[in-house]
Amino acid sequence: MLFTVINTENENDAVIVTGSTTIGYIKGVWKAQYSPVIGKKYRIELNFPTVDISEVTVGNADAGSKIIGGKTFFTGICEDFNKVCYVRFSVEGPEMLDITDGEGTIQKSDSISFSFPYADIGIIPYD
Repeated sequence: MLFTVINTENENDAVIVTGSTTIGYIKGVWKAQYSPVIGKKYRIELNFPTVDISEVTVGNADAGSKIIGGKTFFTGICEDFNKVCYVRFSVEGPEMLDITDGEGTIQKSDSISFSFPYADIGIIPYD
């Protein structure tokens, strides 16, 4: 996913970065040895903590992301699911979401929504 850095902050020994993508805005912890540059575009992967299945909503919303308060909210299409859900937000490739067992059902091609505090989202640049 292509990520354009809008803002950076230092918080609790972490670099918190906010940026725009083709699906919306994302805020999380920068996971690289080098600092992000405001205005620069980076290809990124997202790293999410494990989420309880009860915290994932199945619906019919379009793929996207937005920041509300201290959380980033995501909606994507489940491409495959067997404890790890491969969620597609854009044509650039799926991200992995580890989901715990419990009450609820997620199936391939479902539109799913979930959110995390920005401090729990890893933003990993790569070339």
